[in-house]
Amino acid sequence: MALFYGNQATVTVGATIATVSSTATLDSQQSGTDFSAEIKEISFSGGESGVEALNVLGDQLKEESRPDLKTCEFTMTFEDIDMLESFFGTASAVGSTGYSRVDAETEKTGNREDKSILFTLTSGSDVIAILMNDAWFTTTGDISLAADGSAELTMTAVCLLKDFYMEDNIS
Repeated sequence: MALFYGNQATVTVGATIATVSSTATLDSQQSGTDFSAEIKEISFSGGESGVEALNVLGDQLKEESRPDLKTCEFTMTFEDIDMLESFFGTASAVGSTGYSRVDAETEKTGNREDKSILFTLTSGSDVIAILMNDAWFTTTGDISLAADGSAELTMTAVCLLKDFYMEDNIS
């Protein structure tokens, strides 16, 4: 039995994958910026499909609602603005100062960029890969700094259930 630890997770964020192949592994289809050494915590939620009782002429039927979006929240060390570029767009140079800047004023509503986010857990030869394709970042990144720790950035992304994939090689 494999045990997976958060610091073993590799995370890449890239452009959406046009068509996810059913004959190739998820990690072989993903390319993008690697944030592996920066991730501290990952949690997935959502995709819940509610069921309610529908009372009709003295009888009861089950009524099913459509599933929610799949949500992923992750916390990482805040080392630079690279991850913020996933939400705001590519940083631009600030003159010849050597600084780069993301423009939070740029409104993305109605023009969000689809992303692919691949989380890979490895323990020995055991691998679990989780892909959120056509994902949207929904938070701009909550930045926090504790007196006894490092600066942290928390981001949230969502995708449709049809764009959420999991695979493993564990038998």
